[in-house]
Amino acid sequence: MFRLACLALAAVSLLSTPAMAGGGGGGAKKDATIRFVHDLPTTAIGRVGVILNQTPAQLTAIAMAMDPMAAFTKAGGKFVDNGQSASFRVLSGDHTVTVISPMTLGIVAQGGTNVAKGRTREVKASVLSAMAN
Repeated sequence: MFRLACLALAAVSLLSTPAMAGGGGGGAKKDATIRFVHDLPTTAIGRVGVILNQTPAQLTAIAMAMDPMAAFTKAGGKFVDNGQSASFRVLSGDHTVTVISPMTLGIVAQGGTNVAKGRTREVKASVLSAMAN
């Protein structure tokens, strides 16, 4: 099921390619931050996995791995317990946030966000979940 979820995510992510490489140019450029907050009710879901900006090739590698959870963290994903948060340093611009359930290995929610240079964008699981429904 995790493999199917990753392949479905690959199709979605074709439209949102991340700009993860740093560029040259004058002056110091401050990174942006996406802060994911796991605010779903504990009765709905416990721990979740959060990952940003996966390309189809990366999603395929995660899905085909012998240990998908290890591949998930190696690809930059983080596991977040209910009531906790995780921060991701990113370049400014558009980003795709994907939340998975480690129990079912399925996608819980997914959505896009934009963050400006030097800013922090807070993304709540409940908002992403509402967008998915």
